Amino acid sequence: MSDVSMTAFAVEKTETKSDRKTKIVVALFFVFCAIFLIEIAVYKFALPSMHAPKIVIGGEHSLTDEQVLSLLQPMRGTNWFSFNAEEAVSILSSVPAIDSVTVSKRFPDKIFVRIAERESVAMTFVSSAGRSIPVCIDKNGVLFD
Repeated sequence: MSDVSMTAFAVEKTETKSDRKTKIVVALFFVFCAIFLIEIAVYKFALPSMHAPKIVIGGEHSLTDEQVLSLLQPMRGTNWFSFNAEEAVSILSSVPAIDSVTVSKRFPDKIFVRIAERESVAMTFVSSAGRSIPVCIDKNGVLFD
């Protein structure tokens, strides 16, 4: 009977080695899958947000995209995280032809700028340096070019 016991023990030991190898292979598979998913997340979300954001401009009629981008030029070198939306609103609101501005950030690398321009309801001439310059007046009485 002791011979039978030893044979059964030897078979169990062999199965344990194959089970151990299977467990190692499965563990390595999950580790590589986790590393792959982390790499996808880095390339999809982290890296795009570290570069200069893409600025999407909408709502302008008389201003071109290039003019708006030139106004935001001091902020173009920053990445998405350090892009200050309030500062962009302040810069664009200082332009007389712009009535209101909204700037929103969308992760990972988009900045949306929505511009509402002033609508001219009247036109007048202003004398400056001996010359008459035409200016527009909006519904609130603000003069703009």
